[in-house]
Amino acid sequence: MATKTLGVKQGAPRTKAKTAPVKSERRIVETAQEARGGEPGPSVLALLIVSTIAAGFVLAIVWFMFFRT
Repeated sequence: MATKTLGVKQGAPRTKAKTAPVKSERRIVETAQEARGGEPGPSVLALLIVSTIAAGFVLAIVWFMFFRT
């Protein structure tokens, strides 16, 4: 018994339609998939590493100033 595919070709590639963001009362409205579409890239990793090292230095300075015996 053959199954019906409701007009969808089997194995057809899915393409994402490029739509412009909709402006609603001076705010850009995007779908959740469009909003998550950006790739973080290496700059996010660099920011994470630099901020973690900076936080460690701040904690070390506070410890040396106030909790050193």
